[in-house]
Amino acid sequence: MLPFDLARAYLENKDLKQAILYYQKALDLAKGKEIDTQAITWGMTFIKGLKNPLKLSLVHLKRLAGDYGPRHIVLKEGDLYYLRDNADSKEYKKLIPISKDTFIMEYLINFRLRFNIPKTGAANKVTGITEGGNEDVSVRTKKKQLPYHKQSCVPIPFSLAFLYIRMDVAISSKASPRLIQ
Repeated sequence: MLPFDLARAYLENKDLKQAILYYQKALDLAKGKEIDTQAITWGMTFIKGLKNPLKLSLVHLKRLAGDYGPRHIVLKEGDLYYLRDNADSKEYKKLIPISKDTFIMEYLINFRLRFNIPKTGAANKVTGITEGGNEDVSVRTKKKQLPYHKQSCVPIPFSLAFLYIRMDVAISSKASPRLIQ
């Protein structure tokens, strides 16, 4: 078994010390040879992120939280969490920053999220990146606003707003004030 394969096996078994040792051996073997070290660098960056996650401000994290089509990012107790629609797991996964715009998830080695963050305002899209280089972009979706009751300015669910309007029509047309179906 090659050092890279051993490094990956140790990493998948959460033995970071041995994974680092074998990734370093794999890099040493690659020196002076035409070997693609991208997978080694990917693994080493993942370990570095686990061991020393970047500290980002709460203000910055708030700019990233939101819905991006099927991807949902929430801010909870100073950390970002991720959930994708139709994923096997329905639990939010903690995101670990490895740069100001790129995050990993603990022991999900072959996947990262990268946010597109304009100079001002919230992130406008997020890209899922696999270790093999495939990318899947999701654009931030606007939050749906609930209709407001005119007199009280209290948000009311759409279904109740519809009933309110129908009742208002019945009252204004001098019909008996009952629910119209």
